[in-house]
Parts: sequence; structure tokens; C-alpha cells
Amino acid sequence: MRLQDIKSLESLRNSSIILLVSGMQEDVLEPLARHLEAIEEPGRLSLFLRTGGGDTTTAFNIVNMIKQYFKEFEIIIPTVAHSAGTLLSLGASKLVMTKQASLSPFDPSVRNDRINNGMNISWRDMNYFMTSASMSNSEVETKPLHALIESQVHPLLIGHAERTVAQIRTYAPILIGNESSRPPEEIIHQFLESNTHHNYRFYRDEVERIGLSVVHPTKVEEKLILSIFDDIAKELDLNNHDHKRGKVKALIESTEYGKTLFIHTEDYEGWVDESERFRKAKKLS
Repeated sequence: MRLQDIKSLESLRNSSIILLVSGMQEDVLEPLARHLEAIEEPGRLSLFLRTGGGDTTTAFNIVNMIKQYFKEFEIIIPTVAHSAGTLLSLGASKLVMTKQASLSPFDPSVRNDRINNGMNISWRDMNYFMTSASMSNSEVETKPLHALIESQVHPLLIGHAERTVAQIRTYAPILIGNESSRPPEEIIHQFLESNTHHNYRFYRDEVERIGLSVVHPTKVEEKLILSIFDDIAKELDLNNHDHKRGKVKALIESTEYGKTLFIHTEDYEGWVDESERFRKAKKLS
């Protein structure tokens, strides 16, 4: 049923579809590349994306890799493409968003085992503290404020977060290119430095106001998109939020190549390729 829905959506969007339901980590690049290689007549790609985020550099790398295969690609968002997923979305020529689809602010985080059992510390929180404290009392020197933060978070971790933000400011405008209705720097500011919490959701009307190109799917398209996602959600047990999901944690799928799953068991953790073409190729190599 899912395969037929994917084919129907491909016909409606006049594109090849790759499903990517995964966190943004570097190990996703190699299996995704195999699916891209399998598309024999590259025309337009629709990346069907559901992600809660992850590594920002991986988001840049996915966009740059896709552009080696396709001059143009769009992203279909059934529900969430948050954090690094939002960064990835900037590289698409258009975003096909359902009514429940959303993007989120960028918020690089650092982690320190000395604070609250290793909780993630938000760069936006650190930056907001420094800015608001300085503005509230112009006579306060910033050195004591930096010292207060550095006493809790290792300076190297702060440096890592700052470098990630610098990378976003430098390269994200290049991802956006000429497809937006506002200057790229203004768009980046909305996602990086507006006073929104990291859990804030930018739904499609607001994403349009920010300046990205958004497509509202037709009723038929939206029904197919949500049907595909509901089937994936059942397979990956995505609605189970108590960290007791099954062994299958992530998925990449396409009609040309088949299905690739990220498996986590006591004996193995990694991507497993179910493609018959891949199994045959391994036998011949």
C-alpha cells in the first residue's frame, strides 16, 4: 500500500521521491547516496523528510550531495523538519507542507556532565542571558558574565556552539540562493536569533511570511503524504515516546532502490540495506 502511495505521489509531483525519516547524523549520508545513485533518469527530486534534528553539518552535506544529482529538489514535510531539518529545508527550491507540518528555530546546544546530569545547554539561552544582562545594566562588565557561564560549561563546548552558529550564518544564505522572497540574511535571523523558544513551531503560513517558497498540497496530495507517513510511523513506532521503541529506529526508502533501515539491537547498530539490487551487487563484487 505504501509503495503504491509513493508512486501515486511521484506521479502527481512529477518527481522521484526518497523518504528520509531519521535524525541528522553523518552516518545517513552513505545509505542516502545509494538511493540517489539508483535513480536512473534524474529529473526532479522530492525529499520526503521527517526529522527532529541533529548535526547541522550533516544538513549542509545532505543538501550539497543532493545537488550533485539534481539541479532542483523540493522537500515534502508531513509533520516536523526541526532544528537541523529546518536548516536542510533552506536548500530546497520549495517546501511542500501539510497543515500540520512545521519548521523550528536553530539552536545549537552544548552538553556538560557537570550540569543536571548532562542536560543540553542551549546556545540561544546562553546568548540571551549575555545580551539581556548587558542591556539591563550597561555598567556591568561582560567578563564576569562570561566567567559565570564558563564556570558551568567548558569553554571548548561554548566555542563549538559559537563555531556552529558562525557556520550557519556563513553558509545557510548560500543554501537559500535566489528562491526566497526576502534577503537570505533576514531569513536566517528569523530562525536563529528571534526570541522564539527552541520548541516553537513555524507552521506553513509563518514560513511563507518569513520568505521561503511554500506549496500547499492538494487534498489528494495531502491525503497521500499523511497516509505514507502514518504507515512509516507504525513501522518505526514513532508515537511511542517512552524510549521503548522497537529495534528499527530510522528509514530511507525509494521506489527505485527499496528500503534501508537503521537497526539498533544488542548485537548490531547501523544501517541495513534491504534492496535486492544491493544484495546482488554485493554477491558480484
